[in-house]
Amino acid sequence: QLLTEHSHDYYELVIVNRGNALHKVNGSIQPIMKGTVTFIRPADTHYYSQLSSDFEIINILISQKTVTNLFNFLGDSFEPERLHTPKLPQYRNLSQNDLKMIVVQLEQLILSSHTLHSRAEAVYRATLVSVISFCFPIEPNDLKIDMPSWFRRLCLEMMKYSNFTEGIPALRRLASKGPE
Repeated sequence: QLLTEHSHDYYELVIVNRGNALHKVNGSIQPIMKGTVTFIRPADTHYYSQLSSDFEIINILISQKTVTNLFNFLGDSFEPERLHTPKLPQYRNLSQNDLKMIVVQLEQLILSSHTLHSRAEAVYRATLVSVISFCFPIEPNDLKIDMPSWFRRLCLEMMKYSNFTEGIPALRRLASKGPE
């Protein structure tokens, strides 16, 4: 179903674990690569094209009820409308270290479903809160100025200790833009 345009009645958290492709969503094209995280909503229509031979995604299906409960738990100050209202679903490019951290959390989630049985639902919800709030953080009010969304995300990423200490190489990697 990756190559056929489709929609569904649930949310998807899609993480590109390897390779790259074009994500065609709501009539637009988003280039995605290793480390890209996208929050697909039920009303979105999408598919993938020009997949590299090593393209691999981690796909987490989330019911509408679970997302509603998650956003209610996080409260209005989380500003859930920023994930619901734009024409295109939110996406973000993670650093390699952040991608590894998220993958480890998801691996632990899979293990918990086999070991915790009836208590695994709590781990699932906690993991969703952690991953969604990490991947789509609340922006400080002073960053809500007229700037491109990629630059806003870059500024937030560069505030992280690991990226800040890495310096210019991290800036270039995270910007996904040419040096000009």
